[in-house]
Amino acid sequence: MNLQSESSYLLRVVSNFAQHHCLTEREKEILFYLSRYGYSNKHLANELFITEKTVKNHMARIQEKTKTCSTRELLSMVVAQSLMHQRREEAVAL
Repeated sequence: MNLQSESSYLLRVVSNFAQHHCLTEREKEILFYLSRYGYSNKHLANELFITEKTVKNHMARIQEKTKTCSTRELLSMVVAQSLMHQRREEAVAL
């Protein structure tokens, strides 16, 4: 799997997760970068040309919407949902 296909797969996973949890486009963008690169709030802020406080506010709203208590729990939830979706697709293919 090349970097481009990995990125598009991750984008599909994050988009599905974002839709399921009613995240905004910006929240989805933050979650994508966080999932792909594991950036700190400061790095995310620099990447997205926003303040670190704004990133923290977005993260707080994402965690509120997903009922998670930490970034680690949030990312674990994204992975778990991705695996469940992948299993469903494999079952349908059979």
